Amino acid sequence: MTIKEYLSQAYNLDLLIRSDLEEYCELRTMIVSLRSPSFEENLNTMRNTEAPFMKGLFKLMELEETIRQEIAEYTETCIHIRNLIGSVDNSKYRAVLHYRYLNKMTWEDIADKMRVNQSSVRRWHEEAINQIEIPSMSSFEQP
Repeated sequence: MTIKEYLSQAYNLDLLIRSDLEEYCELRTMIVSLRSPSFEENLNTMRNTEAPFMKGLFKLMELEETIRQEIAEYTETCIHIRNLIGSVDNSKYRAVLHYRYLNKMTWEDIADKMRVNQSSVRRWHEEAINQIEIPSMSSFEQP
């Protein structure tokens, strides 16, 4: 894993969490929507007596736990990234890395924010990346 890939982990986790939250909202909407009662005679003696929304509730609870775990991993990853960015000496370089990897800003937005051109931002980014020492592989990889 390269240092850029390591720094991009927070962005990727954020996308995953957002995706799971969308799925959660859709599932919740489906569960709480009203179903019309059936007045047809049902002669099935092996009929399922569990409420139809229960399976959805169990899935919702599993998804909530998954999201909690992903948020915890995201928080831990952001702390590691923030510490790694803090190891860079130049404040402009730190700002570029912070905007890019923690605030998830585009090159154009970073250049506007810092009032410089994009080529300067990209150059500072490369110089900052070269200053960062790659952590040992055991602390580098997420479980």
